[in-house]
Amino acid sequence: MKRADLLNLVAYLSAVLILFNACGSDDMDPSGENPQGGFPETDLSGYDAGRIPAKSDPLPNLLQDDSFEGNEWFACGGASIATDANAYSGSQTAILENDAICETADAPFFTTRNAILMQTLDIQQLPELLTISFWIRADTALPEGALKLYMTNSQEGFLGSLAGGQGIVSYFDESKIGSEWRQIKLYYENDGDSFFLSNSPPFSLVFQLEVEIGYTQPIRLYIDDVKLSSEDETFTQPEPLPEGLQNYAGSSRILFLNDSNNTVSSMEPNGQNVVNHSQIPLEFINSIPQWYGSQEITMAQKTFNPANPGDLEIVPASGTDLFRYNLVTNDEEVVYQTIGDPGRFTFTNDPDNREAIDIEVRRTSWDLPNDRGALTVCGRSRNPGFVSDDVCSINIVDTNDFSVINDELRGFNAVWSSRGQLAYYGSDGIYVADVNGASVNTELVHPQTGIGTLMQEVDWNPAGDQLVFAESAGGVTFLNGALINMFTISTLDVNNGTITPLLNVDHGALITNLSWSPDGEYIVYTLSVSENASQIWWLEVATGKTGPLTNTLNARYAYWSK
Repeated sequence: MKRADLLNLVAYLSAVLILFNACGSDDMDPSGENPQGGFPETDLSGYDAGRIPAKSDPLPNLLQDDSFEGNEWFACGGASIATDANAYSGSQTAILENDAICETADAPFFTTRNAILMQTLDIQQLPELLTISFWIRADTALPEGALKLYMTNSQEGFLGSLAGGQGIVSYFDESKIGSEWRQIKLYYENDGDSFFLSNSPPFSLVFQLEVEIGYTQPIRLYIDDVKLSSEDETFTQPEPLPEGLQNYAGSSRILFLNDSNNTVSSMEPNGQNVVNHSQIPLEFINSIPQWYGSQEITMAQKTFNPANPGDLEIVPASGTDLFRYNLVTNDEEVVYQTIGDPGRFTFTNDPDNREAIDIEVRRTSWDLPNDRGALTVCGRSRNPGFVSDDVCSINIVDTNDFSVINDELRGFNAVWSSRGQLAYYGSDGIYVADVNGASVNTELVHPQTGIGTLMQEVDWNPAGDQLVFAESAGGVTFLNGALINMFTISTLDVNNGTITPLLNVDHGALITNLSWSPDGEYIVYTLSVSENASQIWWLEVATGKTGPLTNTLNARYAYWSK
């Protein structure tokens, strides 16, 4: 099925069957369990201050001069070391430019070795693993692949041969290196079988700026605070719960999926008073639970059409019952449905074979003051041997009757701001939309520079002028013995485009989940900390400090009520 045809079918099938019959649950008597009509008090806690590990001491730096304050670095061509009032640490930085050529270095055929910066390590044996980190900023654009890192045995050998060093694979996105300091973290694995690097000292670290011949745009970048560690080093250290969360003002709660108890749960911002909402089934959950006001949530459950096919050749299609649950009274109501279009499949070349079309609600966001919501509705075609990619649209609905006002936006994970704007993830970046009735005007506010470089979730600050997002731009980290992309959590000012990095997530794997607190001081996110465990962590916007909020539970997908 063509993409345009699938989009049209998704739009048609997703605007169906709106139900209004409330189905009250008898699992709990609200008047007996909680006579005040609010959330019950429990002694369950997701946070234990005693489980915060002691901060580990920094590993020794294998470099004798890490911040360019001494005379240990060899600089050639457009590389120099100079006093810098904006140095990350100390008073000096290394500067790499393409305004000169390292004349003592062998010249490649298609590129120019403009600047080389090198320091010999004070070690006699190359470790199995090296952690390489440095801080970088730039006054100009940096072409892709222009900055290269190497390990080499000798200065002369590296300069005199194009194969004089073992390259360190770079996982950072050059287009995201801007005027603000950003930390890059990389690894070098010594497999003992390198053609370009022996295990005999001396060993040197090399930064090389190398651009294609004919590239005429000026390049000026700064490097500071370089560190080499002889094993995996994690720079982000967990902090105890801050005072602002221990005694959080207001009645906001945090909604999350509790994998320890297999329930939807909610808790106070300090991780206490965890309430397990076990009346909500998770067997066929189809969307992440989201707040609908302060006591209700919406969550989609998967359905099938037909539910019990009598014909084995029929391929059932999945749809959605979107429930609105009251977490206090346990009332529940189906407010919106999508119904998939079943297919037919035989192993013969039957002309009546056709693919099933799944139509599912994957995400919800609500702008209750303006009586509207945004539903991410995704469709895909499927048969027993094939599943297409998802095609997703954002349906703007009227919360008075849940009728569709507009279904023209293509994207997913939309979220409303306090100003009534929508932010969402599109195929080529982050968008902001002005929604006025059925009229929608969109703007790309932050483009995606490569496949998978942006995490597919954003959230607004309370003022509605900044977004928090996550981007793969800071290198790699280890989890469960494997290298994974390291994401950086940043904020984006939607008025002027200013990006402010807050945290390099090198202490685990960031899961698609970001939620900004109602007071604007904190962001919660989900962190995979091991192969089978995830935790909810807090991030203090003003300081960049972070720590676990649920270290006694296996928990994920946390969202503040606002």
